Amino acid sequence: MGGCLTEVELYRTYRGEARAEEMAQSLRHIAGCSLCHEQWKRFELDAAVAGGIRSALMGDLRGADETPGVDDVQELPEHLDIPGFRLRDTYIDGGQARVFRAVHVASQEDVAIKVFYNSPLNEGGHARFLRELRSLARLRHPNVIPIRSAGEILGFAYYVMPWITGAPLDEYVRKNPMSTRRKVELLFQIVSAVDHAHKRGVMHLDLKPSNVRIDSAGEPIVMDFGLARMSTGDLADSAVLGLGAAGTPAYMAPEQLEDREDVDTRADVFMLGLLIYEVLAERRAREGSSNKTRRAVDLAQAAPPPLRHVAPHVPRELGAIVNRAIAMDRNERYPSAQALLDDMEAYLHGKPVEAMGQGAIYRLSKFSRQHLAVMVGTLAVLIMLGAGLLVRREMDRYTELAATRATLVSQGLLPAKYRELARAYEELSDLYRRHGDHGLAEEYAIRAEAAMRASTAEPVRRPRTGLQTTPSDDDGAGTLTLP
Repeated sequence: MGGCLTEVELYRTYRGEARAEEMAQSLRHIAGCSLCHEQWKRFELDAAVAGGIRSALMGDLRGADETPGVDDVQELPEHLDIPGFRLRDTYIDGGQARVFRAVHVASQEDVAIKVFYNSPLNEGGHARFLRELRSLARLRHPNVIPIRSAGEILGFAYYVMPWITGAPLDEYVRKNPMSTRRKVELLFQIVSAVDHAHKRGVMHLDLKPSNVRIDSAGEPIVMDFGLARMSTGDLADSAVLGLGAAGTPAYMAPEQLEDREDVDTRADVFMLGLLIYEVLAERRAREGSSNKTRRAVDLAQAAPPPLRHVAPHVPRELGAIVNRAIAMDRNERYPSAQALLDDMEAYLHGKPVEAMGQGAIYRLSKFSRQHLAVMVGTLAVLIMLGAGLLVRREMDRYTELAATRATLVSQGLLPAKYRELARAYEELSDLYRRHGDHGLAEEYAIRAEAAMRASTAEPVRRPRTGLQTTPSDDDGAGTLTLP
């Protein structure tokens, strides 16, 4: 058998419709191929459309703990008696575990008990259990599902976590309209949780909407660390390194397909970018084809279209952030979840976003918007200072004019000026009278009379000082005398 099975081949095998030889060959391939295994887990048999095939690659991809698994599920009893807990009838069967809803007797808290079972396609339930338990034990973050306790019952490993009443991320966003800013704030918490995991040596490697649930308080909770790898220390054991190219094809980073042991936290950055993309665009980043069967490897290697091409309403800065996070070449992505978090925080606070580059015009516009209040205040101060200087200049001019008039009065020159003005008015009055305009003639006659009265008025005298001048008969300059 060359390459992975097609959806049709997988479906026929799942239904038992293939020939015996093909069935055996297909099952051997599925047992050793994580990608085909992942697709197997996503088929959901519907009696009403028995001839149809559910387009798992083209939408509604669901997690391993929410869909039917393989035929060894029956090995796990439907009813368990776990000391300290009262199990309800509600449970969810998955490809690798069964999740029971229960009540912790002592605290009366609703909890979820995840019980792992072994199957040919499960790569060892205990190995997966230990990996997930070790991952969660290292994390303490309000947006990461916590572990209450762990144990073993009838040979099946289990652990206990809070029961999250809420919806998967994509369903929550679809049913609860919110602003772009609110979406970014919600996503910021998710990225913060993953960054917390990275800083404690844990990579999630299966981030998707079904693995992030929004609780009743509207808080996102990152769940299902079953495919997590430890990036530091002795915890990167054989169970982890032998995991292979595991994940959900629609959300996998391209390098995860290569089964490389150097897969690092940038794979999680890629998946976070897809989550941000889908929340902002409210559609899947990687859409399957409706007219042909697509292999898992094709979907995982598909580059999503630029965010603003499918959602033009998304701000340019958010488009740049997403495009950098989902770059197919991991060297072009953010180097860490912290770097992605920093750019999201910059966007929320109106600061320059690194993904936009170092353009001077962009950074100047961001600076002006960020400091608009300061700039307006500064401009107002400058206007007030300018107005003050203008008023001061006008006051100085009027003071100078007043001083000039006082000088003329003190020197006895002002009466002569008034007499000259009176003669000019009289001449104008005569001119208008000769031309028959008696109105203007009368007006200028009145002005001439007023000017003549002003020339004979008593001049304003300055206060006496210790020194005074005596006018001279020659030039009027006067000589200095003592009192």
